[in-house]
Amino acid sequence: WGGLLRMSWQLPLPVRHANWITYHGPLMVVGFFGTLIGIERAVAHGRAWALLAPALSAAGGIAVALGSLDGTGPLLATFGATGLLALTILLGLRRPGEPAAIMALGAAAGVAGNAAWLLGAAIPRAVVFWIGFFVLTIAGERLELAQIRAPSRTAALLFRGATALFALGMAASALAPAAGERAAALGLLLLSAWLLRHDIARRTVRAQGLPRFSAIALLSAYAWLALGALMIFPAAPMSSGLPYDAAVHAIFLGFVFGMVFGHAPVVLGAVLGRPPRFHGVLYAPLALLDLSLLLRVGADHARWHEGRRWGGMASAVAILLFFALVAAVAARRGAGSMGKEVTT
Repeated sequence: WGGLLRMSWQLPLPVRHANWITYHGPLMVVGFFGTLIGIERAVAHGRAWALLAPALSAAGGIAVALGSLDGTGPLLATFGATGLLALTILLGLRRPGEPAAIMALGAAAGVAGNAAWLLGAAIPRAVVFWIGFFVLTIAGERLELAQIRAPSRTAALLFRGATALFALGMAASALAPAAGERAAALGLLLLSAWLLRHDIARRTVRAQGLPRFSAIALLSAYAWLALGALMIFPAAPMSSGLPYDAAVHAIFLGFVFGMVFGHAPVVLGAVLGRPPRFHGVLYAPLALLDLSLLLRVGADHARWHEGRRWGGMASAVAILLFFALVAAVAARRGAGSMGKEVTT
C-alpha cells in the first residue's frame, strides 16, 4: 500500500503520519520478512521463548506502521534482528557447517541494516545490508536443504570467494559507499551466476507440475538478482532516484518474491500437514510479476512515470493474486498433479 502511494496512486492513508510511504521498504524487509524468517527460526528451535525475536520484529514494524516517529520501531526491530541472529547461531551449533555460517552472516547483515536505520542513516545505506540479509539467508538455506548439487572443489572455492567479496563490499559500503556497493554488486553478480549454475532447479525445470513451476520461479529469481547487481554499478552510491528504484526492486521484488513464489506451495503444504498441491493457474501471477517488473525497470530507466506506476500496480496485484490462488489450490480436493518429484 505504501509502495503504491509512493508512485502517486491516489489511495486512502489510514493513519495520520506518512510512515507507510516513507518507510515502505523497512516495513516490508523488517516488519514482514524479518518477522516471517524469525518465526521460521523460532519454530525450528522448538522453544516458546524463541518466538520473542519475531515478536520484537513484528512490534517494530507495527510501531512504524502506526506512525511512531520516536525511534521505537527501529529499536524494537534491531532487538528482533539480534534475536534472530542468536537463534541462527544456536541452530547452527546443532548442525555446524558452511550453510549455518552463511545464514549466520546473513542474520548479522540484517542486524547491521536495522542498526543503521536506528542510528539515522539514510535508507539506501541500510539497503545494502538488507540485501545481504536476504541473499545470504536464501543461499545458506538452499545449501542446507541440499538443493545445491555437490560442487567441485573449484566451484566451492568460487562460491566462497563470491560470498566473501559480497560480504566485504557490504561492510565497506558503510565507510566508502560507492566503492563498497560496487564490490558488493560484483559479489552478487558472481553469486547469482553460481546459483544459476549449481541449484538443483536446473534439473527439476525438466520435470512436471510443482517441481517445474518452482524451478522456473527460482531460476527467474536468480536472473533478477543478476540484473539487480548489474544495475547497482551505475547507481552507486545508491540514493533515492529512478536508477536506485530499478536496482532495489529487481532484487527485492524479482529475487525475493520469486523465491517466495517458488517455495510457498511446499511451505503451505507442510503447514497444513499434507502434500503440497499445484495447479497451472499459478503460472499467471508468476508471469505477471516478471512482466510488471520488466515494465517498471524499463520505465525507471526511460523516466516514463506512467509505465512505472502501472508496473508497480501490476506487481502488487501479482503478489496478492498469487497468495489467493495458492490458498484456493490448497483448499481444493483433488488439486492438480504435482509431478513425479516434490523436491524444490
